[in-house]
Amino acid sequence: MRTETIATVHLCKAIPSILIPAIASWMVLTSPAQGSRVPVGSGAGMRVHAKVCAAAVRPAPRRAGPVVRPKEGKKTSPLKFLWPTTGRRILEGYGEQVDAQTGTVTLNPGITVSAPKGSAVTAAAAGRVSVVSWLPSYGTVVIVLHRGGYRTVYGNLAAAVVKRGHAVQPKQRLGTSSGRVHFEVWRGQTRLNPQTVLRER
Repeated sequence: MRTETIATVHLCKAIPSILIPAIASWMVLTSPAQGSRVPVGSGAGMRVHAKVCAAAVRPAPRRAGPVVRPKEGKKTSPLKFLWPTTGRRILEGYGEQVDAQTGTVTLNPGITVSAPKGSAVTAAAAGRVSVVSWLPSYGTVVIVLHRGGYRTVYGNLAAAVVKRGHAVQPKQRLGTSSGRVHFEVWRGQTRLNPQTVLRER
């Protein structure tokens, strides 16, 4: 195993488990020109391989036990989220992005929004802060859990003003912008296009 791969394994083991789906999704697809792989975002351009990362954090197999079926209850309506920034100019859209000059194809698991440096980054809905951390390509990142299995990810922050476990309300300040804010929406292990769940106003 190469030194680069060993370093990747150690990095992945240090990542909070809730971030693994997001990290794994932030992998670049192969460049038709050079076959290179780099992560999307404003970070350090680390070469992190999704398969290695997944193997490093794969949980141990569980023993078989009785099947517990969830009780049926009222169905929750899909959430609609507020924009986490005052600005709404999207710098990088959701999904595959193709560089016009190099032909490199990258996969963006969210959207990157322009926001004045130092401006407030706010909660898109009521919830509870589950992660405040720093990660390559994400910078300072805050993750908020919401009802219905939703969670929102706020990356590239200049600073965070909340801590893990804090309950937050819509539009409550989570941190400050570094000039561009990366925003993701997940429901369980499913990545959603933020533009389909953000309110128009």
